[in-house]
Amino acid sequence: MLAIVLWGTGGNARDFLASAVGGGFSVVGCVDNDPQRQGGRFEGLPVHAPTELPRLRFDYLVIASHAAGPIRTQALGLSVPSGKILSTAHVISLQLLAAGHPLAGQAVGLETTGWHHAFELLPGVRTLGAAPLRQALLDDAFLGDVAGRRMLVLGARDGAYAFDLERRGAAEVVAFDFPETRSHAFNFAVTMRDSKVTSMVGFPELLAADSMGKYDAVCLYEMQGLPRHPLELLGVATDRLRVGGTLYFESLAAEFLRDGDARAKETEGADNQATDGGWALSLPAERLGYAGEGLAHVPSMACLRAWIEDAGLSITALSRDASGDAVHGKAVKTRRTARRAVHAPGCRTSPSRRKLCLVYIAGAPRSGTTYLQRTLREAEGCGGIDDEQYLDLFASVLRDVERDPSNAALDAHFDVFFTTLQKYAVPRTAAARVTPAVFAQVGLCKNFRMLGADLLDRIVAASLAPDTRFYVANRPFPEPSYMDDLAFYCQESGLFRELRCILPVRHPLEVWASGCLKFPWWREERWPFSMVLGRWFAVYEAARERGGLFVDYNRLKENPQATIDALAARLGLPKLTALPFRASSVAQVELRLSRSQQVRIDRFLQTLPFIA
Repeated sequence: MLAIVLWGTGGNARDFLASAVGGGFSVVGCVDNDPQRQGGRFEGLPVHAPTELPRLRFDYLVIASHAAGPIRTQALGLSVPSGKILSTAHVISLQLLAAGHPLAGQAVGLETTGWHHAFELLPGVRTLGAAPLRQALLDDAFLGDVAGRRMLVLGARDGAYAFDLERRGAAEVVAFDFPETRSHAFNFAVTMRDSKVTSMVGFPELLAADSMGKYDAVCLYEMQGLPRHPLELLGVATDRLRVGGTLYFESLAAEFLRDGDARAKETEGADNQATDGGWALSLPAERLGYAGEGLAHVPSMACLRAWIEDAGLSITALSRDASGDAVHGKAVKTRRTARRAVHAPGCRTSPSRRKLCLVYIAGAPRSGTTYLQRTLREAEGCGGIDDEQYLDLFASVLRDVERDPSNAALDAHFDVFFTTLQKYAVPRTAAARVTPAVFAQVGLCKNFRMLGADLLDRIVAASLAPDTRFYVANRPFPEPSYMDDLAFYCQESGLFRELRCILPVRHPLEVWASGCLKFPWWREERWPFSMVLGRWFAVYEAARERGGLFVDYNRLKENPQATIDALAARLGLPKLTALPFRASSVAQVELRLSRSQQVRIDRFLQTLPFIA
């Protein structure tokens, strides 16, 4: 048996001693630089001064301290050979060395920490993770015959379940994980096992490209420990499954947490929310034993069933784990694509909840849109953020999904965009700036397939106070279909009962001149006047046909309080004080309107029903 001397007498040393049990090696003593500890005992072991190392008999010195670098230098100065100095990260290496395993030398150079699961890495060699494998998920009756199947493991962490599928004869196993949860121990395990499991780390959108193909089965375990809402995870799983493919899943169940788990009984700060398909608890992840500062969403059994079935899956088996706080089961993909899942926790669709009015301020830039947004937000009962939210663009995507439930066109657009990016060698500095934005954009649009209007509701609700009745948003020069898109969103929303669009109107030549001063690229022909003029007509014509509230920019500039009073009266807002108005500057531009342009503009302005 290998004899080990441990340098350190703190928490790291104590953890190492616990992991050493049954490892085929024995700790015979400790070393510490603290004179007060020298000559005493630690966990029953004698504590020596470093100067005593040369006379001690041991095979390896293991450093159990955060100051590993200086201690290693000190040990080398005491004539300890470099090859005999290891760290607490070498527990598995020590097991292999004790057993005389041929991979022991290679393991010493690759050893790492970060094991999540406790499982048998090699015959007689176990990892040191805190989470034991769920035996129910390894049962032959549960998995069935996976030989020859193409399988995806979502949230693979250190790969324990992926390696089990490979052992069972799966033709291909892809272990996908998030940057927040992937363990560096995975690569070590792949090397030690000579495994062919494929590793992917990133955001779920990596899996969206058609080049990845479909899978025969997807494993989604420990949902609450992953940094995504279970609805999103189920959407990714369904999207990657072929029709007839199997989802193996495991999740905590809210009923069982409440009955049998003291942590969940302390529900201070928990969000207990009902949905049309049951109810769910949102608890701090750390309360459930998971790392991170976010919330873990734990569905009831009814809610879990609804989430899975509305994702396009049919449950074929569902059982409670022996541990008592989780359930596991199987579901088969029954249709080509999922519609939208049930409403996410917190977003209701009952009429009593739809009490808000969406006040959308559109119009041309440099026309007072920001001023109106900030003034109206000051009114009692109004809410929103002091920035653009692009709700009309999101609403447009929502309509596209509704028109084509398969979402094929939308998926194709983003898949091509994303796949193209992957084909080119983007410089690291550029990738650091571009890639996160691309992931966010692609992911947001794909989430509409599953969450629908609830996704927009959550964006809106993040800035609402309990007494909010009007949500004020601002977006200059929206898409021409913005009013139809927003009206559709309000119809689908669980928050809004009404849409009112406000459009401050300024002469397009003044808009252009002011924009050239504010936005230099306008003058550089990237936004030529012809394009601004065309967009100006499109935005105001769409609102004129659909009952928009038009505000004359010149009247607003001359008498802002009177204009705000009139607008508040039309919206049903209490009287509010207008903020000081600062007219935007106008650049000198060498541009003249043609007579036909001027006539068209003048006639159009006469048709707009400006508020008094």
